[in-house]
Order: sequence, then C-alpha cells, then structure tokens
Amino acid sequence: DTENAVLDKMRAELKEETAKDQNLCPLDDADLLLGLEFPPSDPKDQDKHVVITADTEGLYEVSFVHCGEPSPVDFDFLSEMFNPGPNYLTAGETPLPTVLFVFGLIFSGMLAGWISVVRRNKLHAHMIHHLLTAFLLLKVLAIFAQAIDKHFIKVNGVSVTWNFLFHLLRALRAIMFFLVVVLIGTGWSLLKPALDQRERKTLLFVLPLQLLANIALVVADELPQGSSAFMHWRDLFILVDILCCMLVAFPIVAHISHLERSTAIEGKEAVNLVKLKQFRRFYLTVLIYAYFTRVIAFLFANMLNFKLQWLHVVVEEVASIVFYVLIAKAFRPTNRSQYLQLSPNERDDYEGSNSSIGDMDPYDQDMFFESEHQSEFGLREDVVELTVPRPGARSRSPA
Repeated sequence: DTENAVLDKMRAELKEETAKDQNLCPLDDADLLLGLEFPPSDPKDQDKHVVITADTEGLYEVSFVHCGEPSPVDFDFLSEMFNPGPNYLTAGETPLPTVLFVFGLIFSGMLAGWISVVRRNKLHAHMIHHLLTAFLLLKVLAIFAQAIDKHFIKVNGVSVTWNFLFHLLRALRAIMFFLVVVLIGTGWSLLKPALDQRERKTLLFVLPLQLLANIALVVADELPQGSSAFMHWRDLFILVDILCCMLVAFPIVAHISHLERSTAIEGKEAVNLVKLKQFRRFYLTVLIYAYFTRVIAFLFANMLNFKLQWLHVVVEEVASIVFYVLIAKAFRPTNRSQYLQLSPNERDDYEGSNSSIGDMDPYDQDMFFESEHQSEFGLREDVVELTVPRPGARSRSPA
C-alpha cells in the first residue's frame, strides 16, 4: 500500500508539471528585439520598423511561435532586412564578392598554367588530362558566377539569373569532381584503356547520387534557414554527399589492392611498387581533402564570429588550391613519366632492380596497356603486338 501511494503521488506531480509546461511559451524567457502578437480574437495587419544601432549589432533571426491551445494558423509575412548602404548581405558575407573574384582570378591562372602544360606535352596527354581541364574550367566559371551573384544580392537584394547559373555550374563541377577522382584513382587512360564492370557500376551509382545531392543543396539554399524543410533538405545533402565520398573510395582501394598483388610479378616489382606508392598517396590526398572540406570547414564556420563568416570560404578555397596543385603535379602529362618516377631514397632502395624507372621512356615500353590488365580487357600478348615509332625516326623498308 505504501508503495502504491508513492507511485500515485509521483504520477500526480508529473501530471501537474506537464500541465504547467503546456501553458509555457518559449518566448517568455527569450531576449526579444521586437515582438508582434496576433490575438486570435482580433487579428489585424501590423507594420513595424526597427533600426539596429552599433551597440546592439549581432546575428538576428525571425521566429514564429504558436502558444496556447493548438489551432490552425494562416498568415503572410514580408520582411526586408539590410545593412547600411543599403547592403543586403549579412555582415559576415559582405566581403564575399571581392574574395570570390580574387579566387576566380587565381583559379583562372591555374587553368591557364594547366592548359600550357598539356599543350607542351600534347603527345603524352590523355583523355583524363582533358577532363581535368574541363573540371578546372567549370570551377572557374562557378566561382565567378558565385561572385557576381553575391554582388547583385548585395546591391539589389535578389539575383535570379546569376543565382540559377551558379547553382547549375556548381552541380556540374561537383559531378565532374567525383568523375575525375574515380577515373584517376582507377588508372583510367594512364594505366589501362577502359574501366571494368565494377568501376562502371560505381560511376553509374555515384553520379546520379551526386545529382540528387546538388538538387537538395539548391532547394536548401532557397528555403529560410532554420525552417524544418531547410533542415531536412540540408541533412539529405550531407548524407548523400558523404555516401558519395565513401563510394568513390571503393574502386580506388580495389586498384591499390590490385597493384599490391602485381608487385609479385617478376621483372616488374619496381614499376608496380612505384605505381602502388603513387596511388596510395592519391587516395590519402583525396581522403584528407574530403574530410577537411566536409567536416573541418563546417566546424570552423560554426566557431567564427558573425562578422568573420567569410573566412570559411577562404579556408575551403585554399584547401581546393592545394588539392588541385598536388593532383596536377602528380598526374601531369610528361614525356618522362613523372608520375611513375622514384624519389632519391626509393631509387637507392631499388637500384638493384631490373627496371630503371627514372629513365623509363614511354616509347620503350607501353605503360598504358600493362600486362596485368591485358586479360581483363581481352588482350593477349601472343596475338597482338603494337609498335610505336620514336618521334623523328625513319621507317625502313625491306630491300
């Protein structure tokens, strides 16, 4: 009986606390700059004008709270918020048009440098190098479109055409990024002429997912921040984007495993070992870049003061510059096969090998149709033999 009495008392106290909580309104303890009340008995139009002074500056948000008994609510809300000027960007976004334009010029210089490298070595350029050119071009166009979009928002408060163009170019750039990463990671056009079935399936799965992620990002950008719809679309983008990053790692890891097995091939230990080290570095670089831009940059943006929110854009773009330079340096077209060269320390370790990697000439050995890939694509060494003449060499006809 005593135990039942205690339980009944606890239920009564819990019911009383629940009743009190139902009567509370979240705005009772909130620090409000301006409150608008719409009594159900006498709803009417309201128009308010608020000026924020220097001593009350900060990051403000507009919230609607329905207190009291649940009932349907229907209203129209129109707000216009701007900084002195008028400047319709937030204090943290005001420098973005200039910052993005500067980075656009930097990426344009990188694009020009890359095109110059490809043209100087056009005899050794492959399709993957041209895809890298297309990717850099999309990056340049996207960042200039974003800079112009932010400029028109800053001046006019809205930018329809440039906003649409920016979203389109950003989506194409993101899809091209994952395409290039998968193709480089699998050695396509550098070490083998085509993708196998598993790699093609990965691309057919990743590219539509990346398209879905960019659609979710576009919808989230057009919704009010803090709304339930915004949170749902943003979470969908983050989930799908992380899934794409995980999926592109599988074919790269599979290619690295294949190279590990190939190091046992007699007479090709040094070649395959160098390729293994190269693609391991590529995998690590992609992993660090994806983690930095998806996680570290997000955490860094949440730590910044509201006036310094533009710094997270700077951090992301600097990380992109470093990533692009490393990839371009490692896989640039060259007549000395630089992406398969040994470092001085590695050369000392393997100086007794039969293969001289540093002096390898693409015309002496067909590096792009390696023997370990011949069976994969139906090529047989005893059936097909290709001879590539040296530049400037004269052909001899039998007497």
